[in-house]
Amino acid sequence: MWSDKYIGWKFKYNGTSKEEGTDCRTLVFKVLEDEFNYKIERKIDADIKWIQDNPNIMITEAVKHGDVIKDFNDLAVADLVFFEFNGEVSHMGIIIDKYKNYLHQAVTSKSCLGKITNPKIIKHFFCGIRIKGLKHKDD
Repeated sequence: MWSDKYIGWKFKYNGTSKEEGTDCRTLVFKVLEDEFNYKIERKIDADIKWIQDNPNIMITEAVKHGDVIKDFNDLAVADLVFFEFNGEVSHMGIIIDKYKNYLHQAVTSKSCLGKITNPKIIKHFFCGIRIKGLKHKDD
């Protein structure tokens, strides 16, 4: 499966590659670019402090690219998923299959797969974003 090559990447806040490590946002942006030929511009370094102080910016920026999905049952491959912790949207991933598995970057370990229907995960699900016209490069 195409997502296998992204599993096991180490965590590094604002990192940009497998070798350097990535955060959840950078990992998802890398998948979108490499697998779906869709590029979302990263914020420049000067904006990093602002992003740290305003974690909900992830969802604000993503909404510009697609439609909001509030029901996790409606999620499909390549939908972005956002999670809320302590009242802030502070984590994201990307759906990789019809079974609602998603790829994400774990802060405490390495990038891995999760299942959105896991009771420990679903309680933090905030919304999904479906990017208009997105197709995998092999489709």
